Amino acid sequence: MAEPSSGALLSAKLTRGQTYLTTEQRTALHRYMRARRAAVLSCASVDEQEAEALLRQAYHMVGLEPPIIRWFDSPLQFAQAFSLRSDQRTEAELQSERRRLWPTVTDLLWDGEIANVPQELWNLCTTQVRRVQNEDTLFETNIATSLTRLILNDLIIRGFHLAENVRMFSTHESVKAYFQVRILGYYRFFHEVFEENDLIHMARFNEMVSGYHAGCKEVRLVRKPIRLKLDRQGRFHSDDGKCIEYRDGWGFYAWHGVQVSETLILRPERLTRNDWQRESNIEMRRIMQERMGGERLIELLGARSINQGERGELFAVDLDNDPERVAHYVHVKDPSTDREYYLRVPPFIQRADDAVAWTFGLRDHTYQPIEEA
Repeated sequence: MAEPSSGALLSAKLTRGQTYLTTEQRTALHRYMRARRAAVLSCASVDEQEAEALLRQAYHMVGLEPPIIRWFDSPLQFAQAFSLRSDQRTEAELQSERRRLWPTVTDLLWDGEIANVPQELWNLCTTQVRRVQNEDTLFETNIATSLTRLILNDLIIRGFHLAENVRMFSTHESVKAYFQVRILGYYRFFHEVFEENDLIHMARFNEMVSGYHAGCKEVRLVRKPIRLKLDRQGRFHSDDGKCIEYRDGWGFYAWHGVQVSETLILRPERLTRNDWQRESNIEMRRIMQERMGGERLIELLGARSINQGERGELFAVDLDNDPERVAHYVHVKDPSTDREYYLRVPPFIQRADDAVAWTFGLRDHTYQPIEEA
């Protein structure tokens, strides 16, 4: 997304004592913050020497010597730096290292109050953005928090021998840029339209990495991913590969925010009847259904139609290893999203409309929606 032009930023100049934002200021602020998020999400190549130079400038502003800089190709590599598996440190040593790395340069910058932005002006601008679309919360929830959860789960699955708080710490820091884009984006905006502030170096640097821990003497940086795909709601999603992938090949597959297997994305034709029957998670079954297609699913399960109703169709599937010996699935379509669902219902239900009503905890005669949503 293109950033606001110099002319637009000039017309958005802020002054002390403002009690409201002009239309031009509101428009420029929204466009500017969207541009900041787009910059953080971008997978374009980064000039790492420039990133290091910006970081050294931030260190200089708080009176520190240039730090030792270590780059990592992914959050996984970053976490390995804290892992017992790689260096056999004790938990006490890991905790000691974490304390040694604090405080961070970011903390020192905040403490120095060098941003020089009046509180009332800060409140005015941040409230204006959140009030319209709640973009800050959506970004941090859909991107930063989701990515942290994916990484943390992967570290647990891999059996990393870390104290829980250290594992949480390393996970959060490995994607810190996504959490910091909001606050640093505001300070970069103030630098442009109010008064220059020394947080500009950190704000520019933040858009050039995935994560970092900037201690007083050493900085650990995580390079940006080489691939990052989202759906229109800002959820991790890709139908032709990993939704996020780092330089060392580490990453994840996801379908509209739900982490899935490589097979489900790249080779859905290999899904079998047993895969469907073993899957107990309704959301995962829905994804399997979408990837296979409704007609192939019915064919794969050997389902037979037993009733066609106004709101759906009821199918029966013979199951050899199931206590009920037969399973009934009602096929419904969500009118708001056009997504199709095959939902399991009790085998005593023989009518499709009764089955649809049952999924809502109702009987057919009490389920009479004015408009389905």
